[in-house]
Amino acid sequence: KARDEVIVIDDGSTDATASIVRSLQVEFGPVLKLLQKENGGTKGSALAFALPQAKHRIIMSIDADTIVDRDAFDFLAGHFRDSTVGAVAGKIYPARVRSLISVFQYLEYMQGQNLDKEVYAVGNAIGVVPGALGAWRKSAIMTSGGYSPDTVVEDQDLTLALLANGWRVRYEPQAKAYTETPDTLSAFFKQRSRWVFGTLQCVWKYRM
Repeated sequence: KARDEVIVIDDGSTDATASIVRSLQVEFGPVLKLLQKENGGTKGSALAFALPQAKHRIIMSIDADTIVDRDAFDFLAGHFRDSTVGAVAGKIYPARVRSLISVFQYLEYMQGQNLDKEVYAVGNAIGVVPGALGAWRKSAIMTSGGYSPDTVVEDQDLTLALLANGWRVRYEPQAKAYTETPDTLSAFFKQRSRWVFGTLQCVWKYRM
């Protein structure tokens, strides 16, 4: 759509991200933007870098390893007709089931993360708008302090900041995305250690 823009953040990538985006810019023109910066160590630093250059009032953030359903953005955007809504969480599925640990994570996503959001949404208590697919009101991000470097879980940190500032956070199960999940025990424990550590950081930060 002409009114949309796509911003790709190359955060010191060592792969072919920049060259691929430049080749696509020939086809898509100015609607596709490439931002490059030195690696900041976290996704939050990349998003904070790009936020001032996003020109629209609704921002949808996606992880690089995520595939999004064609209609997902429309389902997410519809919630922002309510001026009290600051963010909307999408529904995340593992992209592939390749091992026993992948099966475990598939069940976890279906019965844990997604089902929980259905329940928490009733009481405006969704604690994480997932980094794989989430929509945000730009003004809500700005008035809540922006993407913070205080924790290693920028999605959870920002979600809690919005809630603390009185914004509503919703869940849209029809906005579906498929993300890569760890396929080995070492990668799984590395990811979950970051999640647990980041959650503890958030608990301390928002303890009051």
